[in-house]
Amino acid sequence: MDRLDDESGNLEPEAISAIPAERATSRLKAPLNGGYLRHTVWLRFKVPALPPEHEPGDLWLLAQPTYLDYVTLYQKGSDGAWYQQDSGDLVPTDRKPGVRQHLFRLTPGQVALIRIRTSSATQFHADILDTYALATTVASAERLMGLYFGAMAALLVGIWAATVIFRTRALFSLAVLVTASAIHVFNVRGYS
Repeated sequence: MDRLDDESGNLEPEAISAIPAERATSRLKAPLNGGYLRHTVWLRFKVPALPPEHEPGDLWLLAQPTYLDYVTLYQKGSDGAWYQQDSGDLVPTDRKPGVRQHLFRLTPGQVALIRIRTSSATQFHADILDTYALATTVASAERLMGLYFGAMAALLVGIWAATVIFRTRALFSLAVLVTASAIHVFNVRGYS
């Protein structure tokens, strides 16, 4: 995919799609890891066509990390107009998909543009999945996160119980630190 840096933050999908590949900031063959940037980053790629033997259905883009402020996917519709799908931490809930990851419906065989604006580290890792693979991937990820947070909750209860029983400053400090860390991880993973 092509990475295009938009220093002004004012470029529109039509302008980004018209930039030749040789004028792109870089050609990525791995996930985007741009660090802390103060400008908008665009990613441009062609969505693969469904193989002829594949049953008709949708393709989906499932992306991480969940803490990006604004992620917008643009694709042209059959009428030639650009349509957008929004996701991100600062996007109102009614405009986002119903999962914590960034999730976008893709039209096979067309160019897709992704616009990323964030105050956090600019990273982007995505997979293109069909509907069955999407359901399997999301279920597996949420099952693992459930186990992770279940173990974390059990440890928190044990630490707080030890704090109440032994009443030492060291245990109280540990309990507060671990609770703050658990809340932080919960928020960074997109569950808030």
